[in-house]
Amino acid sequence: MASSYPQLLISQRTMFQVRQQYINSLVDLQQTSTSLEGFLLSGGLDAPSSGNQRFDATTVKTGSQGSDQHDLDTAGLVEY
Repeated sequence: MASSYPQLLISQRTMFQVRQQYINSLVDLQQTSTSLEGFLLSGGLDAPSSGNQRFDATTVKTGSQGSDQHDLDTAGLVEY
């Protein structure tokens, strides 16, 4: 009877370790599933359907043109 108590403790420890590995595997499965769903999103690389607006490098303004700064984004690259 005395030798069964240490066996019980070892069995419980093993059960908790296996349960922890199972939960970690479930977390990994959910993270991988979410990542794969993100790859399956469609249309992310399609061109915008807002018309024929194209970027023209000749109309780019730098941030050093005085009064025109309110027409620029924070990087000073895109004219609105």
